[in-house]
Amino acid sequence: MFRINLFNPTPHVGSLESTNPCGEQPLMPHGSCNLGSINLNAFVRNPFTEDASYDFERFDFVVSEMIWALDDLLTMLGDRHALPAQPDEI
Repeated sequence: MFRINLFNPTPHVGSLESTNPCGEQPLMPHGSCNLGSINLNAFVRNPFTEDASYDFERFDFVVSEMIWALDDLLTMLGDRHALPAQPDEI
């Protein structure tokens, strides 16, 4: 955690105390890590052919929608979080 706090983008808010098990999201105390997943294979056009390509336009749209959906999830949860202090932290 020492090393990750060296690159903490919000030191004025406080020190980071932990990460989720995979370590991709350093959190402040009582932070909430709500992950979403997108199947990247779903955006491959004509897979396993010479004409295979990636639909970046559709991918861009889905990423945008997922960001809104995860943000809405936090709003809909209101104060129903695992830890009582989480609503104030999010």
